[in-house]
Amino acid sequence: MKKPSYFYTSCVFLFVFLTACQQETIEEPGINPLEAFAGTWEGEIVIPMQPLSIEISVENETATLSIPIQGIFDEPFNVVNADHDTLSLETTIQDQTILFSGERDGDNIQGEFTQLGQNLPFQLRYMEEEQLTEISLESTELIKAKVDVPENDSSDIPVALILPGSGPTDKHGNSYLMPGRNDNLKRMAEHLNDHGIATIRYDKRGIGDNLSLAPNSIETRFDDYITDAQAWLRYAQEQESFSSVHLIGHSEGALVGLGAALQEGVQSYSSVAGAGRTIDEILVEQLENDPFITPELLQESADIIEQLVQGDLVQEVSLELESLFNQNVQPFLSSWMAVSPVELIEQATFPTYIIHGNNDQQIPVDDAYLLHEANQDSELYLIDQMGHGLRNVSDDIEEESIAAMSHDTPLSEELLTILTTAILDNHTSTTK
Repeated sequence: MKKPSYFYTSCVFLFVFLTACQQETIEEPGINPLEAFAGTWEGEIVIPMQPLSIEISVENETATLSIPIQGIFDEPFNVVNADHDTLSLETTIQDQTILFSGERDGDNIQGEFTQLGQNLPFQLRYMEEEQLTEISLESTELIKAKVDVPENDSSDIPVALILPGSGPTDKHGNSYLMPGRNDNLKRMAEHLNDHGIATIRYDKRGIGDNLSLAPNSIETRFDDYITDAQAWLRYAQEQESFSSVHLIGHSEGALVGLGAALQEGVQSYSSVAGAGRTIDEILVEQLENDPFITPELLQESADIIEQLVQGDLVQEVSLELESLFNQNVQPFLSSWMAVSPVELIEQATFPTYIIHGNNDQQIPVDDAYLLHEANQDSELYLIDQMGHGLRNVSDDIEEESIAAMSHDTPLSEELLTILTTAILDNHTSTTK
């Protein structure tokens, strides 16, 4: 049985309230205790069966709350109090008072929040401030990315642009729709950096650092993602310190990256867990294997998908399907369905690597064969036991789900070796 699609999730309508702290409190006269808690923290409210991802920022005497999955960003707390290693927050949302009390232990905070007399635990982790690079898009808007360069004096450095998968996924590989941290793209970048390869990663438009690029999701189209990737490929090609440019795309990012690479050119392209079929076919397959979808809902989904493929939007959608086919996301889905991975990869003349895990429960390994058959000059690598989250798992769907939410589980060593070798082999034979 396959896992339900990660393109959608159950709606969670619980407003929460949290706290933060960062450094040891300095007990000196005139020092505001809140200064010791300054910074940004991310974590979860531990709601049974559906942990709720949240982010808390503390600055000066104020604190704000973000719940990305609910579209809540930088909601201010009304009361912010600190005392030694504890911090208390209070606010009122929709006439409901929300209270929080938490205690810091190093770079972690654990505590309890209260709403309507119910208490639930929470956990937070301190987020190190990141140095970001900004470039302009053709629209004059700015897009931000994390550019990591190996610590050496070489001016002959390969660089890899790493693109995340579908949904609200950030530069580290974490999705707002899933609790905890995955960090698979962060781990990938760290490995490449350790082997002399620079990396570029960025939050997708409408997410995190690039939230302002798509404040209204109804305006976003799949081509916008390709345009963003093209801008970073051009940036990489313009840097004198980068002597070859490579692209790694995970899942949806493999299709986005392929579209951008065909326009801008790269020294190598790696599809990691990429689809070989259009997204409408994959959605139908995932819904057919979803135990919570009734035959009636499955038929409605098929009808909606058929209309979206034709470019027509659907006005009425059952409540159970609203999270997947709501009015805001339909234009994007329709534009995504129009892009064929097979048709694009047929055009690739640069070194192409198709990498897939045999235990991938999201995108079957058959999709890797479809891509390879469409471009027989490509190199196909099937990694035993690797799942969609790029970690080794059994074929048990629950185990893959747990691994996908654990940043402590190491990535597949075989995957990292294949990526590193592909980049270095094509770097040594290429001059910019």
